[in-house]
Amino acid sequence: MSIRYGLNGLPVVLTNGRKLDTPSTMIPIHFFILGGLFYAGAFVAALFNSQRERTWLKHFQNALIVAGFLSQTLALALRGKESHRCPVGDTFEMLQFISWSLVVIYAVVGSVFRGSVLGLFTSGLATLLGCTGLVLNMFLGVPESVRTPAPLLVEVHASLAFFCYGVFAMLALTSVMYLLQNWSLRHKRWRGLFGLLPSLAQLELFNTRLLYTGTAVFSVAMLMGSYYWHQYPDSLTTLKLASTLAVWLAYLAASGMRIGAKLHGIRLAWSGAILFLAAIFALYAVESNRMHSQALKNPAHLQR
Repeated sequence: MSIRYGLNGLPVVLTNGRKLDTPSTMIPIHFFILGGLFYAGAFVAALFNSQRERTWLKHFQNALIVAGFLSQTLALALRGKESHRCPVGDTFEMLQFISWSLVVIYAVVGSVFRGSVLGLFTSGLATLLGCTGLVLNMFLGVPESVRTPAPLLVEVHASLAFFCYGVFAMLALTSVMYLLQNWSLRHKRWRGLFGLLPSLAQLELFNTRLLYTGTAVFSVAMLMGSYYWHQYPDSLTTLKLASTLAVWLAYLAASGMRIGAKLHGIRLAWSGAILFLAAIFALYAVESNRMHSQALKNPAHLQR
């Protein structure tokens, strides 16, 4: 048995090829869609504002981001209330939580940047993550076992780890901004979007702080996860263990090289962008681990 949430917001239970609507476990998906539309609108507004700055358009963009954030927050809260756990129980929820964390980081640091440039990149990535999650939700569905509560230690570990993904997503965005600014200076392009980009020195400082912050918090999440895994070694697959350690060690190595002044400038920017892509692909291991846990709890599931 598996559960897939349709566009009407109702979960669809698949049993031996039959679909059954279960209103008693209704988790509206409309707020996720609404949040994605608000983020998309903010991206379009920021795109127009990057060509010619208008104060009212910047305020309109920020209002759309706030509206998208509130819709997404409500949707995640409803999802968590229904499942009695942190809403990161499947790939769809993971991407939504990362998108939400990214917007939280933007709310904290967005005022540092001039104009609407960071809002443009943030709303664009939030839209991409949200749409990808919705597509995966439609075609892959949600494993039944992920709707069960988890121990508090696992909940804190998961929430910290995926919040760090939001920090790493912001690092990827500012790294791309660094690469664009570097390209514009080399080719003497200063109009439009390039004229709004911060200086290379400011972007490198910001990249460094994001890298250190994300790595430190991710390390705490890893320590919590390792403590639980030590008590329940069967709860983790080799694939998830290897991929999670690889992501953590990669960010640790990048932080160590930055401290030693061996990673800076363009190399730091490329590292921030590439490592985030690798971390996103590592989510496959997290999903496969959930399927493994489901098989341990219900071996008969594999015969259905």
